[in-house]
Amino acid sequence: METTDTTALAEKFYICTAAAHKINIGAVVLNNAGEIWFWNRWLEEKSGLPAGTAVGKMFLELFPELNNSRLASAINAALKYGLTSLLSQSLNKAPLPLFENPSNRKERLQQAIHVTSIESQNGEHFCLIQVNDISLAVKKERLLREQAEKLRGLAYIDGLTGIPNRRRMDEYLADEFRRAARSNEPISVIMADIDHFKQYNDGYGHQAGDFCLQRIANAIKAALRRPADLVARYGGEEFAIVLPDTPMDGAAALADDIRKHVENLSITHETSEVTGCVTLSLGVSSTLPNSRLSEGALLSQADSALYLAKLKGRNRVVIYREHPQV
Repeated sequence: METTDTTALAEKFYICTAAAHKINIGAVVLNNAGEIWFWNRWLEEKSGLPAGTAVGKMFLELFPELNNSRLASAINAALKYGLTSLLSQSLNKAPLPLFENPSNRKERLQQAIHVTSIESQNGEHFCLIQVNDISLAVKKERLLREQAEKLRGLAYIDGLTGIPNRRRMDEYLADEFRRAARSNEPISVIMADIDHFKQYNDGYGHQAGDFCLQRIANAIKAALRRPADLVARYGGEEFAIVLPDTPMDGAAALADDIRKHVENLSITHETSEVTGCVTLSLGVSSTLPNSRLSEGALLSQADSALYLAKLKGRNRVVIYREHPQV
């Protein structure tokens, strides 16, 4: 009878051990001194360390780089106090030197590690360390995040010209306006409109009109001097330029540079009432945001100056003051 019980117990032990080797996660058992008692086949494959090498070694001597790590603290808490810990990938990306192919040790597997206390019959605390490979999940999450960022970026880009759209400009202006208010720095806005663009479209066709818009957008971009300066397609043939840390004189000078840059493109416009090529009219406004002017009012002032530029004959820059001036 005793032989039968011993045989059955041995069979159960064999099956349980075989199961621990078959599971698709890493499994380590430490005794109450931190010595490795069990090292499953998954860990052999991912670490390149056979069980014969690992078993009998102190875990933290086998991996000395883990001393003072969160994993070492979790093991200590399990062995001394019977506490269980979960080490998430976000804070502990790859504690153990585990690889998809240990002969190519370029990139560690991303790991989620569960440290569990096991109490023996005599009350001693042992420790089970379970290691999950979550590399694929991390890659998928990264891909989804990159795709979301790309889609977010596309939502801010004008599909025709490739420059930021009005939505992006509105958000950027609001952000820069608040920053300017904190730093007590000036901020300026330029509104620009292609002169007699309807006639251009009617005379040359919408495909030529689209190409014209693209060239104008690129010309304005090329004229900007700093990475913080932003040009956006505001709508139709109208563009808006946000200039952080820029006083009125600097914004007016840049606006005239943009006007000349576009005129020098020499895009033929025979039906223009201004000249024989495509031109821009521009309105400029500027403020110190600690005044009571809002970013919406700043934009409206630039638009009012643009309207006056058109009334005065187009292909010119008007700056907004209490009374807009050419």
